[in-house]
Amino acid sequence: MEQLRHLWPFVGKYRRRMALGALCAIVATSAAATIPQILRLAVDSLNTRGIVPGDLMMYGGLLLLAALIDGCFRFGQRTLMMGSAHLVDYDMRAALFDRLLTLDQGFYGRMHTGDLMTRVTNDLSAVRMFVGPGISNLSGAGLLIIVATVLMFLTQPLLALVVAVILPTVAVLFVVIGGRMRRIFRHVQDQFGQLSTRAQENFSGIRTIKAYAQEEAEIQVFREENERYRGLNLRYVLLSGLLWPIIGLVLGTTGALVLLIGGRMVAAGQMTVGELVLFNAYLVQLGWPVISMGWTVDLFQQASASMVRIAEVLHRRPDIATRPGAPEKIEVKGEVEFRDVGIRFNYALAEKSAEGRGQHVVSEPPPGQQPESEWVLRHISFRIPQGSSLAIVGATGVGKTTLVNLLARVRDPDEGQVLVDGVDVRDLPLDGLRRALGYVPQDTFLFSVPLRGAPPPAGPDPPETNI
Repeated sequence: MEQLRHLWPFVGKYRRRMALGALCAIVATSAAATIPQILRLAVDSLNTRGIVPGDLMMYGGLLLLAALIDGCFRFGQRTLMMGSAHLVDYDMRAALFDRLLTLDQGFYGRMHTGDLMTRVTNDLSAVRMFVGPGISNLSGAGLLIIVATVLMFLTQPLLALVVAVILPTVAVLFVVIGGRMRRIFRHVQDQFGQLSTRAQENFSGIRTIKAYAQEEAEIQVFREENERYRGLNLRYVLLSGLLWPIIGLVLGTTGALVLLIGGRMVAAGQMTVGELVLFNAYLVQLGWPVISMGWTVDLFQQASASMVRIAEVLHRRPDIATRPGAPEKIEVKGEVEFRDVGIRFNYALAEKSAEGRGQHVVSEPPPGQQPESEWVLRHISFRIPQGSSLAIVGATGVGKTTLVNLLARVRDPDEGQVLVDGVDVRDLPLDGLRRALGYVPQDTFLFSVPLRGAPPPAGPDPPETNI
């Protein structure tokens, strides 16, 4: 449950809906638990009084009423809990998108686009499935298991003890297999992110790939990544597939023992035929709850692994942000000054593969231990008076764009200061600073929306003439 603690702020908003859904589950479970009791009374009545039309109509009506109550409240339970799951999914997706828009360029230099897309699609779906069907099944199935067990002990303790001894072995197997499933599913999601990144990079750079005739090489790399993803999925499916045969074996063994022991007790007059029918009816009712508990454990393992990946983004703090105490509004006149500015090599680009996981980790030397040769720019000083212009020229890769990025705080200098109107840009509000700048990128990017729906460079709701 430790992995899902980040989920509570989102689920807590809809706790009343979830509580009402749990109440519907209690009513539905109570109605379902009365059905075997009605069957017991009907069978015992047939044995003692024979076929009485009035009794048959009464017991049939009671069964129909119990089934109707069960169905209506089960519908309410699913509607409330599934609806809450979709609301949680909506809020988490919005929070993720908001967080991604606030993160700095260094974060996107370290993370892959495909992996981020996996987190906001596959991982969110895994969490939604646990919050909706998972918790719904847990509340309904858990209550039915508890109620049925208590009623069986009240009816015939010996047979109930047989059921109570065998069925918990399923839970033990869930714990043993479930931990392994969670670890493998995390690797599956990470590998899917790598696979998505490889596809996205190939689609984005298709012209370069074709220009250098690298189609076959990229196909081979993608095939290897896909094969690794298939292998991890197979390991997960094999473990998941063990649950269902085990459940069938346990339920079948339990049913056989109940018939064997119960049949002898009926023959000896220690219990009625109706009570034996009741036990078998409860076993039938417990079949799906036990199976759904296995499915819920499966969903829990997936949601736990996915929530860890989502939380890594949700709780990520941007390295570039407005400092506390910065003014809310500023008026920029236009004087720019660089004082002894230095920029080191971006170690976020120096990645190495982590052993056995296919992930990327960032290797950064401790502060103050970078060699002199790692400085891209150093001791850069100049002043641009208000109303004047400056052209920066140089070969590709010498740091022209990086130098300009310092002004908008796309990144901060490793030493020195960048000042606007005599104030360090790190002491200015980030939004106000960037609104005061005009920036024409060297690479054009077009959003896949009409011009009116694209983010306008002049701010929201621009005049019709500007569009």
